[in-house]
Amino acid sequence: MTTQPVPNIVQNFGNHQQCPESATRLIIDEPQTICSSRQTASNNKCFLTRYNNKYCTRICKFIKHIRKLLIIPEKGKEDWKDEDSFPVLGMKILEKLAQDHDNCAEICKATGLVPKIVGFISYTNTSNSRKTLITTSSLKLVAKLASTTGEIGTVVRQKILEQPFLLSNLVDMLEDTGNVEQWKLMMVIIANLAIDEEIRKEIGSFHMVIPKLMHAFLGRHGSSNTTDDHMLRMVAGEALSKLSIEKPSYCSAMLEEATYDLIGNLQKMLGEDKYRYVAASLLWSLSVHSNDKMGDQHLLPALRVALAKMSDAEGKTLEALIGLTSQIICTSSIHEDKVKEPVSDADVANLAQKMVDTLNSIKQSPEYPRMRRVIVKMVIAVMESCSDYATTFERKGMMAALSKVERTLKLYKVEKCDVFYYKAGVVLETEEPLSELVAKAKRLIDPAAAASTRLFSSFQ
Repeated sequence: MTTQPVPNIVQNFGNHQQCPESATRLIIDEPQTICSSRQTASNNKCFLTRYNNKYCTRICKFIKHIRKLLIIPEKGKEDWKDEDSFPVLGMKILEKLAQDHDNCAEICKATGLVPKIVGFISYTNTSNSRKTLITTSSLKLVAKLASTTGEIGTVVRQKILEQPFLLSNLVDMLEDTGNVEQWKLMMVIIANLAIDEEIRKEIGSFHMVIPKLMHAFLGRHGSSNTTDDHMLRMVAGEALSKLSIEKPSYCSAMLEEATYDLIGNLQKMLGEDKYRYVAASLLWSLSVHSNDKMGDQHLLPALRVALAKMSDAEGKTLEALIGLTSQIICTSSIHEDKVKEPVSDADVANLAQKMVDTLNSIKQSPEYPRMRRVIVKMVIAVMESCSDYATTFERKGMMAALSKVERTLKLYKVEKCDVFYYKAGVVLETEEPLSELVAKAKRLIDPAAAASTRLFSSFQ
């Protein structure tokens, strides 16, 4: 591929936008060139500021040209291939540009561009191939934009959600379309938009959403092996997991879907690497909000699997497994003898070591913002259920690890950061402060040492 400077790319696109063949050549390669050119410039600090100013000016003009493409020509006035149509080309180029966060911001700033993009999702039951292609291209672009992370992602999703008919059109398409690719894209959009609490409420108000997501997640007959498209299952499961956050009514609706053995399937999925995170997250929410509908016959098998898989887990999967395990142990119907039943002393020692190592090495990450909190709550749950394990936890260095958490509390902002930027796995204002949880965990492990620490702190 011949690399052109950004100004030349924009000029060429502006000069040739009336020529489908030229536009096609540009659409395939040049957006990547723009991003790579910008990255090259960003590596040279001497020119970074000057380049960024020029880049922003050029990319704004570039996006204005693309906006002109997002117009469907009148019937009979476009005789070239559907996949080369101006709207499809325009959305392809925007999708490639959206790989860069700053480009996403510029796309949102462009007057009338996001409404035009979202407008292509308007529901119709026609089987017209051109309409299907344009709708799919729009879904791909909206899914890409909705997946943007960080502060820019929050702004982008808000801009998308300002479009009044988006959710209703998505729901109508879920009801009618048999297009697997479109289903997958719609569920990616729903999953990413559902990180906002108000949107979760709005999505849930469409009563057929949860049954459709359950169908995609578990298959037509409820078997966990009937759906061949694993990615579709993944995004459907993630959407269900996001919808279940702090929404007991949605959890109840999922459990009331009689067609599916939801808990049984989730227990099986805990044993599968590719589904473990989704299964653990969803089971965690269900055990929090619908515990009265999940007896020991459901919880204990999940506890055994979660404990067994925890030693090799990392990141957000580990966070979900620990959260699920601590919630099960905290359940009032699970008594000490039942908690001890699925684990040996060696298992407890390995678990303690895993948690200590994680507390000592964890780095801030928006992907698993609650990690320290769920580990501390896990320590409390184990100590309150089986106080005999205090010696094991202390021997593995848990007191020192908890003290490290205490010392760094003021520096650790990711939980608050997560509320502002991501709104996923948020720490609610009503939750007990982490400092109080740490103090409680230390008291349960070694009351004397915890008292000495409090006395020392009072003199500082």
